[in-house]
Amino acid sequence: MKLTAVIGTTFIIVVTITFFLLNQQSPEWSDNEISAFITACKGDGESTRTESGLNENQVNSYCICIQKEVMNLFPEGAPLQQIDPEIVEEIMTDCFEKALSE
Repeated sequence: MKLTAVIGTTFIIVVTITFFLLNQQSPEWSDNEISAFITACKGDGESTRTESGLNENQVNSYCICIQKEVMNLFPEGAPLQQIDPEIVEEIMTDCFEKALSE
């Protein structure tokens, strides 16, 4: 009887830990995160266009480009605060140049 209880408890613990680890290893960018990122990138629209010198379509392209680059580097998701500022600056510069050339 004790052996059955020990085996049952061990099985439950192993299944729980495995389930937890699988969930921790597979987070991805959700649609809400992507939408929030692009909305934040665009800012209030008019000032973003005025400050950057980009038109509305170019601002959209710029923001989508940044999101795609970040997703390629960190497919599992990562807050921008955890990304090396030099990498962020490089991504922003590259995407700005791409948007400007449109």
